[in-house]
Amino acid sequence: MDLTGFRQLMDAEEVKRFDSSLEKTPPEFNDDNIRATFVDLQLRSEEMFRRGVFNVFRGLSDAYRTNAAEPFRIGAKVIMKSIVRPAFRRGLCVNDSMGNYAGNKVDDIDRVVKTLDGKPFSSRALECAMNVAFEKREVYEDEYFRAKGFM
Repeated sequence: MDLTGFRQLMDAEEVKRFDSSLEKTPPEFNDDNIRATFVDLQLRSEEMFRRGVFNVFRGLSDAYRTNAAEPFRIGAKVIMKSIVRPAFRRGLCVNDSMGNYAGNKVDDIDRVVKTLDGKPFSSRALECAMNVAFEKREVYEDEYFRAKGFM
């Protein structure tokens, strides 16, 4: 799915829906079914991306003043809870429990920002880079994000 470019438009919810549709009753692997799948994804691509953007903002907690002030704007600071946990070796890491909820949130935010800026998105790249910094108890920073992990 990553090679087609559709993954850049799909939030975690849509990826889960797509994967489960293939697990329950997988269609026959033939030219017609492949084309129908891609045509369907192409027709729904704008709607999928819009829903993904909405879900990113909807997932931010109103309990924090910086998030509640303007709920559909990413300001200088966004506070997210339950994103990190103690790592097995040392330091912290992105919390991969609860169906990788935290990793999916980080992935969705990265996907939205990169897509809106016209940059390629690589699934789980931000999560992996954050884990490297958090394990050393360092602040993660790139051209889009600056992240600190707290326990």
